[in-house]
Order: sequence, then structure tokens, then C-alpha cells
Amino acid sequence: MPSPPPRSASPPLVPVRSARVAQVRQLTPRRRRVVLRTDTPEDVRTGPYADTDAYVRLLLAPEGVTYPEPFDLDHVKATLPGESWPRMRSYTIRHKNPRTAEITLDFALHDRGGPATGWVRRVRPGDTVFYLQPRGTYRPCAGAAHHLLVGDDTSLSAVAAAAEHLPQGVGATVLLEVDSAHEEQLIDAPERADIIWLHRGAHRAGALLTDAVRHLHLPTAGLHAFVHGEAHAVREIRGHLLHDRGVPRDRISASGYWRHTPHS
Repeated sequence: MPSPPPRSASPPLVPVRSARVAQVRQLTPRRRRVVLRTDTPEDVRTGPYADTDAYVRLLLAPEGVTYPEPFDLDHVKATLPGESWPRMRSYTIRHKNPRTAEITLDFALHDRGGPATGWVRRVRPGDTVFYLQPRGTYRPCAGAAHHLLVGDDTSLSAVAAAAEHLPQGVGATVLLEVDSAHEEQLIDAPERADIIWLHRGAHRAGALLTDAVRHLHLPTAGLHAFVHGEAHAVREIRGHLLHDRGVPRDRISASGYWRHTPHS
């Protein structure tokens, strides 16, 4: 009898698409880039959020499992045990090129990684990847007086993409917490964006970000914030912005990408 279905294998609400892996490249010791080439330029369009915080949902096959094409999740679930079903994971698109029909995704490599870390360590050019049509939920407000962008390793792609599409001439503070200086990378942000890298070292994930935000000198009026990363840190930073700085709720985009545990 098939095993109970993993929660991430729920039937998708939109058609499943396929792409080929065009390139795999190690960016930093703990970050790997995968470039996907899709069947058509239409597959990389993301509507009004085309430039920032656009994400794609990958259907990742467990090691040693391949699926017939065209992909049919109902057929997979009917013929394979639950442990062979794909795991769905969402990832921010770092770059996209409708002309070449390519999507670039950057993955943080975790020591205690799950299905996604295992997949990205073994994926090779030419492999087939199944995914759901890209979507998006955020873009920097053109009318903001100042932007605050905050994130860690897991949200680096989202923060970097947002920073690179900030309105020209508007001030911005970008805080990024990574494991060490070896994890820093080039972000092509406008001239007035102040990019600050924090090196975690032995500190608890998110602790440096929380402390840094509390000590920032930021304008009170017209501040818009984008805060994504470890759930506890995101909650603390959001609360600080709401209650201590008086930033309206509708000017804060906040999301916990993951939750710290003693062994994470």
C-alpha cells in the first residue's frame, strides 16, 4: 500500500511545466546557482512582479526517482509509493531572461539540508526539472521615502532582486546576514542604496539582523520595509518597526522563510 502523501505533494492548482538544467555553478562555499531553460519565453513571465520577489515552485524528485514526460501528478501518485512523490519547494527567481527563456535560481546549501539541498547537490546540466508557473507578490513602492530591506542566506535572492530594482534617487538600507565574508556577493543596487553585510559566525541566526535594525538611524515618515528570513528574527523586527518606529502595517512585507531549532 502506498505511504501517506507528503503535504508538499498536494495537487498543483496550475499546470506543471518542464525545463532543462542549462548550467550549475558554485557561487560561494555555501551557495549554488542553477539556470533553467524553459520551453518558451512565456514560461518566465511573472506579471506585475516580473522584476522583484518573483518565485517559482519546483517539484523535486527524491534521489533515484525519475518521472515520465509529460509529467502527470495523478499518475505518479497512483503508481508510486509516497516516498517517491515529488516535494514542492518555492524559490525566488534571482534573474530571468524572457529572450532566452531562462530562469536563474540560487540555493543556500545547508549542513542539515532537506530534499532541496540534496537535489541541488546532485543536479547536473541536461536534467529535467518540473515546476509551476512563476508568480510574484512584491515590488518596491516607487513613492517610498526610504526602503529597508532585511534578509539572511535563505532570502538573499529576494532581497538582492528587490535591491537591484529600487527606484533611482531614493534612499535605501540593505541588511544581509550570511555565514561569513566568503558568502558576500555583488548586488547591482542603485547608488543611494547602503548595503551592509553581517557575518553570523557563532551567533544565533537572525540575532545580528535584529540588533542592527534596532540601532539603525532611519527616517520615520515614508519608510517601507521588506523583511524575510528566520521566523523568530522576522517577527521581532516586524514588531519593532510597527510598535517602536510606527511604520504602518501595509508598508511592511514580512515573511518567515524558516525556523531556527537547536540543531538547524
